[in-house]
Amino acid sequence: MPRLVAAADAEVIVARRLFGVLDSGADLRERIAIDSWLNAGESRVFLRTREDAVHAELRLEAWDGPAEFDGEAWQRSATVRLSMPTGRVAADQIDAGFTPPLFSLPGPGPYHVRFAIREEPEPEAAPDTPDWEWPEPEVRVLVQFWRA
Repeated sequence: MPRLVAAADAEVIVARRLFGVLDSGADLRERIAIDSWLNAGESRVFLRTREDAVHAELRLEAWDGPAEFDGEAWQRSATVRLSMPTGRVAADQIDAGFTPPLFSLPGPGPYHVRFAIREEPEPEAAPDTPDWEWPEPEVRVLVQFWRA
C-alpha cells in the first residue's frame, strides 16, 4: 500500500483565472498552449480556474507509489508526467511572479503528478458589506507526486 511521505499546504495568487505549478529548474522559455483547465509542459503546468478567485489553496503531497485518491471529492482531475530536475516545487502566480519553493520532493527525476481541483462560487454577501469584506470564490487544488 503506498504511503504519504511528505505534504505541505500553500496559498497562491490567481491572475486572470490562471496560475502555474513548476519545478524551480523548469525551462521558462518553453511555450505551453492554454486550451484546457490543465495545460502541461515538460516541467510545469498551468491551471485555469472557472471561478474568478483571487487565491487558490494548494495541498502538495509526495507518495512512495501511486497516490490514494478520492475522485468523488473533486470536480476535475488528471494525471500527467513531469520532469522535476531539482525536485523543488514552486508556483507561477502570473502577474505576481514566482514563489520561492513551496515543497521539496524526495529527489529530482520524472514524476507522475495528479492534479485535482474543486471550485465553489462566491457566496452571497449582505448588500451593505464593504468591498474589502466581500467574500470570494474558493479554489482548492490537490497536487500529488509519485515517481514515474
